Amino acid sequence: MKVKVSVITPVYNVEKYIGECLDSLINQTLKEIEIICVDDGSTDGTLDILRRYEEWDSRVKVIQQQNLFAGVARNNGMKIATGEYMIFLDSDDFFEETMLEKMYEEAKRTDADLVLCGGQMFDDNTKEIKPAPWYLKTNILPKELPFSYKDTDGQLLNAISPAPWTKLFRRSFVQQSGLQFQPLQNSNDAFFIMSAVCTSERISYVDEPFVNYRKGMATNLQSSKHKAPLCFMEAYTSVYKYLLKKGVYGYVKKGF
Repeated sequence: MKVKVSVITPVYNVEKYIGECLDSLINQTLKEIEIICVDDGSTDGTLDILRRYEEWDSRVKVIQQQNLFAGVARNNGMKIATGEYMIFLDSDDFFEETMLEKMYEEAKRTDADLVLCGGQMFDDNTKEIKPAPWYLKTNILPKELPFSYKDTDGQLLNAISPAPWTKLFRRSFVQQSGLQFQPLQNSNDAFFIMSAVCTSERISYVDEPFVNYRKGMATNLQSSKHKAPLCFMEAYTSVYKYLLKKGVYGYVKKGF
């Protein structure tokens, strides 16, 4: 099977949620995928659940690392990815079943290096789904697809969030860029995502909320950012320096 999309998922102590996440991935309408789960030193029953899914479905691949956080996990997942495209999804979220098919089809239709999509919020306490239009603001993006960072009147970063899970990347584009996720405790995705988006010459989007972003848990990363508050500053400083070095900062300055 030629792998069309590699899904790379860092996993850490999510025994309560990982089943719903993986079910939404193995039931995707796009079947030519691989699901690379990188266990980041889980101490609960997460790894046992991952191993069961690996036995059930040959597309699931499980690798392990010591607890080095999600950025390092994504880098390790990238090392073994074989798909034409890659997407970085989180293990406590779940995804609409047509997500990968529609994003991949749009990538092929426009020969895009990067395809964006929208998301919505899932409240883990009330089980309600609420709109989250800030994940993709198509009203400030070009209507003609694909477009580049040069075509957005400086507003590209205002149109998206720095979250990795609403973005499908051509793997060869990432390889040629040499970009890696930062080994930070939090905000480890900001440098990779913003640097890749702001240097892509061929960007497209599917204006649908494919990602169900789970909120309301006491254990997720957003609820522990106070433990390492300066990671955010380190990440954004790195983005700024990279965009200056690449000569693209002027094109995205307003949004940055």
